Amino acid sequence: MIRASFHGSLGRNAELKTVGENKVTKFSVANNTGYGDKKKTQWIDCDFWGNRGEKLINYLTKGQAVLIYGEIEL
Repeated sequence: MIRASFHGSLGRNAELKTVGENKVTKFSVANNTGYGDKKKTQWIDCDFWGNRGEKLINYLTKGQAVLIYGEIEL
């Protein structure tokens, strides 16, 4: 298991999906590094499993700044 943390802005509104009996909230985060001509944007797709995502979906809107801490699945 690899733990990671990063920050960025949401690229689109979060979507709530149902997978079997489980709920998953899906969203993409733009993480910027560097500056000027060397600025790079990396898009990270995130899945938030469980019912808590259902409560957060109204706050996870395009452009919202977020700090993410979780596990990376390779």
